[in-house]
Amino acid sequence: RRVALDRRPVPTVPVPSMDSLRFDDESFEVFYGEQAGGLTRSEYRLLETLHRSADEVLSKAFLYQQVLQRGYAAHDRSLDMHISQIRRKLKAIGYTEREVRTVWGKGYILSAADEM
Repeated sequence: RRVALDRRPVPTVPVPSMDSLRFDDESFEVFYGEQAGGLTRSEYRLLETLHRSADEVLSKAFLYQQVLQRGYAAHDRSLDMHISQIRRKLKAIGYTEREVRTVWGKGYILSAADEM
């Protein structure tokens, strides 16, 4: 019985990659080439969530719940500020293949730079 358990393959957690961005779940960092994005943990979680649902609009309410772990409030601009910082930091490291876009009245989407 013990031998059978030892023969089972060890499950590996794949590190998500999008185009040429690399995500490091241990350091909560995203890399483009060798350049680190310098994201905060919240920004990392937000970008990683958008990446997992690339080309799909995610509502602000969903992102507040999943990333910031609190309910959505219309007057709370913290999600918008995190999105703004992610855009700025990705641009600073030269990443232009995909971008975080606002879908008015719906939420945010991570899509190819030439779409929409």
